[in-house]
Amino acid sequence: MSDEYPESNVAGPPLGGVAPPLQCNRLLDGTFEAPVYCGAEGKWHVIWNLDVENGICCDKHADEVRRRWAYVGFHPYEMACSIQGAHWLPDEDRCVVTDDDLGLTEAALVFAASPSSYKETHGN
Repeated sequence: MSDEYPESNVAGPPLGGVAPPLQCNRLLDGTFEAPVYCGAEGKWHVIWNLDVENGICCDKHADEVRRRWAYVGFHPYEMACSIQGAHWLPDEDRCVVTDDDLGLTEAALVFAASPSSYKETHGN
């Protein structure tokens, strides 16, 4: 193990398990039943494989990811990355959310785009 990352005794990338949202998922110790994650603010979204197993890492662990493991996508962690139903676009290496992904009705989309226009045409 590199002296640069002495606090981590887990050799592989963090596949499997369910990590806390919005924070670095680097498993530092423990097991999947009792994990100890880095917990720093998540800055990078890592797509590990074409099954879109993914994780979030801080700047420090982003360097470790780049040096040690293979991945298929690596981009800044943004709001779209955290929305259930988001899609990863491999050619652009980013996550997106479409209206269809959100499952919103047409009325909800009109309201989200312009609440005042919605109220004028639909009342209340």
